Amino acid sequence: NDVNCDGRLVQVKTYDYIPPLVKPLLSSLKIVLYEGGNAGHEYFTPLHSWIPSNEQQQNSTSFTILNLSDLPHHDITPYDDGSVVIQLTVDLPPSSSFWMSIDYDPVFLPFDLFPSDPNRGIDIPPSHGTFTCTGDITSSSSIKTVSSSSPTPVRIYSSSILLMPPVPDMSMPLNVISLVGTFYAFIIGFL
Repeated sequence: NDVNCDGRLVQVKTYDYIPPLVKPLLSSLKIVLYEGGNAGHEYFTPLHSWIPSNEQQQNSTSFTILNLSDLPHHDITPYDDGSVVIQLTVDLPPSSSFWMSIDYDPVFLPFDLFPSDPNRGIDIPPSHGTFTCTGDITSSSSIKTVSSSSPTPVRIYSSSILLMPPVPDMSMPLNVISLVGTFYAFIIGFL
């Protein structure tokens, strides 16, 4: 609701930073554009991921699975430390939603990289999208550019994610030391 373009196209630029705590499976990247019905409503949620539900069919919501080649701009940059940055640009028609998902595998961190309380989890920074009104849709579906009086871009941040990585069993070294100490006490005690 922060972006009111009055029936014009909205250009969305997304920025997602995936830290080296997870290994994204880039082949599983899914980009879906939902249109019509309540797809543009702020509380719209697809009920069965990429399969339209009865409620979506009743509201005449349609969906299109987009390939990276369908987007005006995309950039997926892996870095040496294992992190990945995904930047996408999508042109959204009125009353539509853009959903992106990616699967990942957990990464087993070295012991010295764990935070002081690994059972709390590790925060993954939020993604953000920049929304800009770019044009309007006429009855013939041709796109016209908007004058320089178009509104300024709006940046919206998602919530951060708390990731629960596999944690080391810190009680195991204590158990080993206790058993070895008890064993040596028995040996020394018998001598």
